[in-house]
Amino acid sequence: MSNRLETLYYSRSKLQRRESNNIRFSDNLKEVKMSTNVGPVARREDVRVSQQPGAEQRQVVTEDVNAGQRLTLQWVTALIGFFFTVLEGLIGLRVVLKFIDANSQNAFASFVYKLTAIFVAPFTGLVGNPAVGGNVLEITSLVALIVYALIAAVLIRLVWLLFYHPSAKTVSTYASDQSPRVG
Repeated sequence: MSNRLETLYYSRSKLQRRESNNIRFSDNLKEVKMSTNVGPVARREDVRVSQQPGAEQRQVVTEDVNAGQRLTLQWVTALIGFFFTVLEGLIGLRVVLKFIDANSQNAFASFVYKLTAIFVAPFTGLVGNPAVGGNVLEITSLVALIVYALIAAVLIRLVWLLFYHPSAKTVSTYASDQSPRVG
């Protein structure tokens, strides 16, 4: 860290000789830009020093370069959550349609039954489904709802545990008055 600070405090003549190394001048303003990797997570740190007659301002910006990966991770887990939400909604609709004895010849009811049959099939025969008249309470579909909710929660949590690396972006600005003291 001390090497980086020493690099920032060159005299104006030394800075002019190092102009090819990201050092720019504009009238009485000098700016130094540096980049380093810090820590186990890939981070970029930019240090900018601006100096005007009698004052110096230093700005340190630390940014995690893997932030884009985390945005992708959030998108993937949202997609998983969306898929399981739709699936559970359809299975819940199946439970309601069976309970109110919806006409299975109806196109909508038939569509829901056919679409959810593959997801409810692993639970068929697990327990009995009580029926009164034509009304059926599909306990197997309710079990499927619980199991798929648990699978979704575990899958989303597992994705976060495997791929999430917390990071932070910090911007610090320091200004100091370097004018000669009258006195």
